[in-house]
Amino acid sequence: MQNKKSPSRAFEILWLVIALMTLFTGVHKSVFHGIGASWYFFGFTFLALAMYLMRKSLRKKSEKENSE
Repeated sequence: MQNKKSPSRAFEILWLVIALMTLFTGVHKSVFHGIGASWYFFGFTFLALAMYLMRKSLRKKSEKENSE
């Protein structure tokens, strides 16, 4: 059962890392080049956070169903 949970948790962490990296890159690019050159990084940050939250809720739901 542990092997079943590992990929889901790994994808969660991956989406969170992507969100943090794109947020950092967006802030850095905004400071040095302006918001016009970095808005798409903030869009990717939003997308990655949404994917993280979706994966997390699906994993929690799956764990709840498996425990019942």
